[in-house]
Amino acid sequence: MRKIILFIALTVTSLTSYAQKFEIGGTANFWRNTDRNTTFFEVAPELTYELTEKWGIGASVGYSQNRQNNGDVQLEKEYKIAPYARYTYFDKEIISLFIDGGIGLSKVKSEYKDEFETKTGFEAGFRPGVAIKVAGRFKFISKIGFLGYQKNYPYPGKSFGLSLSGENIAVGFAYMF
Repeated sequence: MRKIILFIALTVTSLTSYAQKFEIGGTANFWRNTDRNTTFFEVAPELTYELTEKWGIGASVGYSQNRQNNGDVQLEKEYKIAPYARYTYFDKEIISLFIDGGIGLSKVKSEYKDEFETKTGFEAGFRPGVAIKVAGRFKFISKIGFLGYQKNYPYPGKSFGLSLSGENIAVGFAYMF
């Protein structure tokens, strides 16, 4: 019993001896297609807490809306939450490379004419990324690709693998405090 208490005390001490930092940031997207009369927007704020120089935990919460109006209005609203653990494997003064491993949960509500449909989605996998310090407490962050499993997230069906397409590149910012 003493060994367990000593182990927990040493673990807590080592984690709290590092000057922890919070990072708040996220991404935002807006796209308008005039030919199809479609408007899409998404906002996904993100909060990360650095436990040590190498490890952090965080979560992204997102909302997106896709509206198409070709006589009949078709509307999709998506809500997401994606907690993750971040491992930074390369860190120099200006640039750092990391990998986020986590899960994502989503709920999509669709309405077309008088029909309503709700789908839930799930993903588990890894997203590599890069962070570039641009000024003082500001960072430019980009997550590139996805390796893992997805079900109805964001598209219908089950899928797995490695995707390095342009659809899996997220670019955002972070403020450290």
